[in-house]
This record gives sequence, structure tokens and C-alpha cells, in this order.
Amino acid sequence: MNPLALTFPEFADEVFRLTGRKDFHARALYRALFCEGETEFTSNAQWSRYPREAKLLSRHLLLPNPSQVYSSPDGTVKFVTTLHDGEDIESVIIREKNRTTLCISSQAGCAMGCSFCATGQAGFVRNLSVDEIVGQVFSARFTLDRSIDNLVFMGMGEPFDNFEEVKKATRILSHPLGLDKSARRITVSTVGKVDKINELVKEDPFRLAVSLNATTDEIRSKIMPINLKWKIEELMEACKAYSQRANKRVTFEYILMKDVSDTMEDAKRLAKLTSQISCKIN
Repeated sequence: MNPLALTFPEFADEVFRLTGRKDFHARALYRALFCEGETEFTSNAQWSRYPREAKLLSRHLLLPNPSQVYSSPDGTVKFVTTLHDGEDIESVIIREKNRTTLCISSQAGCAMGCSFCATGQAGFVRNLSVDEIVGQVFSARFTLDRSIDNLVFMGMGEPFDNFEEVKKATRILSHPLGLDKSARRITVSTVGKVDKINELVKEDPFRLAVSLNATTDEIRSKIMPINLKWKIEELMEACKAYSQRANKRVTFEYILMKDVSDTMEDAKRLAKLTSQISCKIN
């Protein structure tokens, strides 16, 4: 299995299977991979006595390479990764004054069909594997040589439709021997899948963001079909319960769409909807 898809305990088990050596060697190699971007395991000093096993691990390490890179004058960088089956996914590096945020994808395409989203209009292709998710971070950090402060699952796809792979990826990305991003630095954004929000617990190594974008069921159902299944009131209750249960603040994303969701009445309703929830509005 691709080492990019392995949590540290899984990686340590694989090292033990190959060499009979325990955590010390696994720790050195895992740190070299995720902290230093070292991909030729045969050059690692801890593995000099195990060249055959090091080659075997290296052979399983499938690294994504950006097939296209676009840079903007403001420092924003979008890169496209072509996957093994020819599908393209997009990731975006956003530079702000005091931080750099990487926006990553969880799916090729998206089934949510939001009217304002090009990916949603194009339709769903498939879920990404753990290594394809983690690989986007690896590419930004080492191939494109960018320091990353924050990670957000706000690229292509609905993360909660690929829930188990996304959760495993966040465990890898937040591990102290890996990229060591704290839960405060990882955000998973959903269109508002209430069933999955209700499953979240305090120990999940990420924060929750919800794409709201409207303050009435009539408007939200038109622009976000998910609202036909879970109305705004039910979504707000789930977010409130999650915030209290996990002791974490929720981020509500709200796009101002002219003559759709940008009136003073919308602002008043938004304030009322979120008044009982520990949150911020972006």
C-alpha cells in the first residue's frame, strides 16, 4: 500500500512486517517522508542495513505530480493533479498577509449540484483515495515548495460523501510525526449533511465549516438541492449540538449573491439563525 495512505500505526506495522524492527525505525522514516519530503527510503541512514526493504517501500510510494500550475499576481497558485485513471483534480494555495492556506479536493467531481459551483454542475466521478487526498498536501509542501499553515477541504467534492477516507487523511495530516497540523488548522467544509454532522465527535482532528449561502428554505433549496432533504432549521440544530458536544466553533460560509441572498433582511435572518451557535461567518 502507498505509504501516503498509512497512519503511523499502520506504517509501523508495515515496517515491522518487512524488517522485524519496531517503532524507532518507523518513526525516523515516517518523519523523513512527511516532514522532509524524503522519498528515496534507501538514502535514509536508519535503513542502510535494510536496502531491499527500503527499495520495496519506495516502490509502493506513488507520488502525485501537478500536471498544470497556474499562478496569480496576488500569490494564489492553482495546481491540477492528473490521477492514475486520467481524472483531474484541483487544489489551490491561497496566500494571505500572515498565513498560507491550502484548499484541497476530496472527490473528482461532486454530486451536490449547487447552482453556483462549477464542479457541482459537472457531476460526480468518484471518491478520492486517502493517498490522493494526502498527496495534494505533499505536492504543495514539497513539489511546489510552499509552507502551509491551514488546510481546508473546500476544493472539488463533498467531503462527507467520502467520510472515512477524509477522516483517515486528517489523522495522517495531524499526526505529530507527519505534517503535524493541529485540529485548529484543518477545516472540513460540507454543504450541510446533517447525518454526518451528527456523527462528529470532539476527537475528530478538524474543525467544521458549513456552506449556508441563504437564510430561507425557499432560496436555499433553489441554489443548494441538499436543502430539500435537510431544512435550515434542522441544519442549525445539528450545528448547535455539534458545537456544544465537541466544544468547537463552527464556520458558516455565506456567498453574497446579488438579488438572491444579499438583502438587509438576509443579514437580519442570518444573525438570528446563528445567534445560539458558537460560530463565525465567512
